[in-house]
Amino acid sequence: MKENDKIYLDIKRIGINGEGIGYYNRLAIFVPNAIPGDRVLVSITRLENKMAFGKIIDFEKKAEARSNPICKYYNDCGACNTMHIKYDDMLKLKRDLVIEALSRYTKINYRAFEIRQTIPSPNFGYRNKSQMIVSNVNNEFNTYMIKENSNISILVDECIVNDEIINKLNKKILEIASKLNITSYDYKTKKGTLKYLTIRINEKKEALVCFVCYEKNDLIKELAKKVIKLDNVISVYENINKEIKRNVIYGEESNLLEGEEYLIYTVNNIKYTLTPTTFFQLNQYQIENLFELVLKNLKLSGKE
Repeated sequence: MKENDKIYLDIKRIGINGEGIGYYNRLAIFVPNAIPGDRVLVSITRLENKMAFGKIIDFEKKAEARSNPICKYYNDCGACNTMHIKYDDMLKLKRDLVIEALSRYTKINYRAFEIRQTIPSPNFGYRNKSQMIVSNVNNEFNTYMIKENSNISILVDECIVNDEIINKLNKKILEIASKLNITSYDYKTKKGTLKYLTIRINEKKEALVCFVCYEKNDLIKELAKKVIKLDNVISVYENINKEIKRNVIYGEESNLLEGEEYLIYTVNNIKYTLTPTTFFQLNQYQIENLFELVLKNLKLSGKE
């Protein structure tokens, strides 16, 4: 087998990144946008040790689990990678991934205990944090995502997995930035200021806003004074990131410009203090479910 060869492939399982996996003479072939049950005509794009990668040319048979993505940017964006699968089927496939991981990477006998069904998320628009690339074209700011496996920016003016408060704030904040004539960072010329706009919210829909900048700029301080007055916003930060590569979002220096030092997120009566760079569960509707599930099954007595 060599690159650009075309073969028919039955997709047998799904990989950890949502790609379909089929086998050709025992060689595992990874195919984006394919799912178990598909039979596809594939063009080989890359060969590596004991595996290959391909892209779909045509469908001979489509799996019953296949669905039409509800996001208009889905095929170009690449930030989500399983929206072409019906949700109930995706939950089953996630359980299969757990079984596969236990079988392949541990000595645990997964058949010796119960692996329960995946608990569904109760709502869409679940993300409580957004990290969007921003770019100013003709004095108009917009939000972007990077096309998968590329450096190409895809305009995404509204991300449907974000909470609606975040999408509204993105637009309002960038309208203000445009009026202030703030420049966006250009990775080719290595000039400009604003790289990313990041927003995180808590269970009260209070928002912490952070401007990730290549350099300090007094216009960002002026922007912060206006943004803190917006509904929901209680904190505004700047983060200085001198990195010239796109895949690094935050730098080491973060400065509070306006408002509260922390965003407080309360889960099961426990208060967590969050800053722009804090790691925290993104699915605001599953946080309670996760905590309750762990506590219920640990059966803690309070003496541990």
